[in-house]
Amino acid sequence: MQKIFLTSVDCEYSEAENERSLEMYQRAIDVTNQGDMGATSKFYQIVPGLITSVCCFFLYTGILSSLHIGVVLLLLLSSVATYWFQKKETAVYERTKDLFAKIQKKLHYCISCGSWAGKDIRVYHMQEWLKELMAKWQGEGNKIRRKRGRQEFYTHMMNCVLGFLRDSLAYVYLIAKTLQGEIGAGDFMLYFGAIVGFSDWIQQMVRQVSRLRTANVGINDLREYLEIPSEDLKSGEVKMPDCSEGVEIVFDHVTFFYAESTVPTIRDLSFTIRKGEHIALVGLNGVGKTTLIKLMIGFYRPTSGHIWING
Repeated sequence: MQKIFLTSVDCEYSEAENERSLEMYQRAIDVTNQGDMGATSKFYQIVPGLITSVCCFFLYTGILSSLHIGVVLLLLLSSVATYWFQKKETAVYERTKDLFAKIQKKLHYCISCGSWAGKDIRVYHMQEWLKELMAKWQGEGNKIRRKRGRQEFYTHMMNCVLGFLRDSLAYVYLIAKTLQGEIGAGDFMLYFGAIVGFSDWIQQMVRQVSRLRTANVGINDLREYLEIPSEDLKSGEVKMPDCSEGVEIVFDHVTFFYAESTVPTIRDLSFTIRKGEHIALVGLNGVGKTTLIKLMIGFYRPTSGHIWING
């Protein structure tokens, strides 16, 4: 969490306000807010178990191969089918993560309004409007949760069906071999236990690999945000101009695009504010007044053109 905070304050100002960066920030926060169920914790929980499952897989494969290789192939094919359903479950999570992050960001904004805009909310009677907005975003978030839950339910049901069919066929084969006198009671118990153990270890491997894939998605979201480059505030030297007698500001054919926007907010703008002049910026919402000020004070860098302070 601390690294996420440091990234948010160390990156360039334009990056911090970028819509895509805000979505990346929300996804990174969602990953860390899951606690012991989060992606970073899952790696430490899953990897040791996965190593154990792989070792036991090879051990039980050797035992069952002495019975018939077809039994091993049957168990493996059913496990591949199980993994396919687990993969579909992970795919649903991946498809909905961006939309879920947007919804959570809007919901958290509505909730936080009470702490910094409480007076305005009461003065302008915005309580019911905010409640409706929060109910809307909570409903949208619950839709995604239900969609994920349905896929998890389908996956669990198919795992149960496949497991029942797989174990039933294997047990019928063992009983037939015993009745034909090809294996004794001791061998029956040995292979019976091997099939149960093999099925269990295979199921664990499939679940662990699927959980590892899901955790990897979360880790990638966290890493993507943490890899946003920091603004270089230490190297280089800048000689501050003498502002004791005022400053002259010159915009020289300045054009500015917001990230991922195809339309410039400011296009080929040139003007001069001389020392001692008082200028008012007047215009409709969204025409670029705030953007102009942020360019002037250096929060944004022009896409093209130059901004001069006292030359």
